[in-house]
Amino acid sequence: MKKYLLILAVMVVGLTVLAQPHHNAWLRATGSVPLAEGWKADAELQHRRQSGWGNTRPCHEPLLSSLRLWVHYTPNSPNPTWQLSASPGAYYRLYKLITSAEDANKVPMQEFRVSAAIARQDLLARALFLTNRTALEYRFFDQLLPVLRLRQRLGVRYDHAAVSVAVYNELLTNPMGVPTGHFFDHNRLGGGVQWRVERHLEVEAGYLYIHRLPLTNLEMLRERNFFLNLTYRFVR
Repeated sequence: MKKYLLILAVMVVGLTVLAQPHHNAWLRATGSVPLAEGWKADAELQHRRQSGWGNTRPCHEPLLSSLRLWVHYTPNSPNPTWQLSASPGAYYRLYKLITSAEDANKVPMQEFRVSAAIARQDLLARALFLTNRTALEYRFFDQLLPVLRLRQRLGVRYDHAAVSVAVYNELLTNPMGVPTGHFFDHNRLGGGVQWRVERHLEVEAGYLYIHRLPLTNLEMLRERNFFLNLTYRFVR
């Protein structure tokens, strides 16, 4: 356990010393529906925007739009420690990260994706959890060959009443389908605060620092991302 926390601390220190000029704003809205005991389904809409060429306004240009479906299974127990998830289908419209004046006029790429994930949490102390999530994504593009992507996220979360505070690091790699030199996809270092407003509604806001090597780029890019997630739960 201490080894994992040490790795997380090293990642936090190492990445925060890097400067980064690109600014993005991410919005996600999710509707969650219970299916059966231990099962639920989510429909997730995302819209992301980015700063334009020569400015730092995070909502200046489009970056991504998506629709993704999830099915989750969590053991029916008072304190479940793990969750299995599968996304049988997702559609993405991906705009070029703007690194030159011409990028804003590039035709967006389309992506279809299927995913599977397992998430686990372990109690470290009262209301303090170590969180771990591993996911695989198979990505199909209209302009590129298919890519297999692996995601590994490690973090800590503190729960207090209706509020949760989390910090984490997520490493994304491409084991298959990419050109030489693109095994590293990107790294996300971030944190957020989640507020359970009432029985149905959750709001989460936070910040991500991203170190990215896009499939169509040869240079590493760095981004500052501000995100807002809204979740509405349909309770029986």
